This record gives sequence, C-alpha cells and structure tokens, in this order.
Amino acid sequence: MESKTIALETADDIAVARNEVRVMAAALGFRMLDQTRLATVASELARNIIKYAVRGRLIVQPTEDQYGRQALRLIFEDKGPGILNIEAAMRDGFSTG
Repeated sequence: MESKTIALETADDIAVARNEVRVMAAALGFRMLDQTRLATVASELARNIIKYAVRGRLIVQPTEDQYGRQALRLIFEDKGPGILNIEAAMRDGFSTG
C-alpha cells in the first residue's frame, strides 16, 4: 500500500482526510475503534490547519512499528504562524483563536 498526500485547503478536504485515514486504517486491519480514533485525529488536525494556517497537507503513510506490526503514520504540514507557548498550549482550555 502506498502513501497518499491530501491537500488541506477547504472544508471539503477535512472530510476527504477523515475518510482516507479511515479507509487506509481499515485496509491495514485496524479495529473499528482505532479507525474511528485515527479518523477523528485527522479531522481535528485538518480543521485546525484550515482555520489557522489556511492551507497545508496531510501525508497518510502505511508503515510498521518496531515489532513488525502494521502501523499508520499521519504527517500534517502547514506554513501557519505556529504556537508561541507550547507549554501553555498543552493545558486544558488553551486556545489561540
């Protein structure tokens, strides 16, 4: 299975990212709960990119973990302003917008 790159520029791209991650996780044999968790992560991060950075991309990369089990790497990239205070961002309730 090959990696896929998804442009993140519009709200429609959030659904594309969510679906692509779920489909690839299913193809790799992930349990339904884990498929849903990964799809939710993809949706939330894609939404944040579109909201705060305007555009970016998601790379969905099948791989293996250190024990040889199927794994899925999600790489989110953007050119947004970033988070100035990472420590504060890790606290509950933090928001930049």
